Amino acid sequence: MTVRLTGPLAAAALVLLGGCGGTDLGGAPDVRGIDLETARVQLEAAGWEPSAKSDALFGVIVESNFAVCDQNTPVGKIVPLEVSKRC
Repeated sequence: MTVRLTGPLAAAALVLLGGCGGTDLGGAPDVRGIDLETARVQLEAAGWEPSAKSDALFGVIVESNFAVCDQNTPVGKIVPLEVSKRC
């Protein structure tokens, strides 16, 4: 059985599949996999402002205890980071 996509359905499939290649970092340094403290220094040195979202009950208290698990597309100069003690 062959499925042929045409018109708007084909365009929607391309948009959805096009995002599978990775996150658009918008020119921000890739800080995934390093500790939050180092990531903050690197981003700020490059002119970006990190915004960390944590899974910890009380949030981020000691940055060096957290690693950057994921980095999302910047919004303006703000770089959303997902951080955790265990990625």
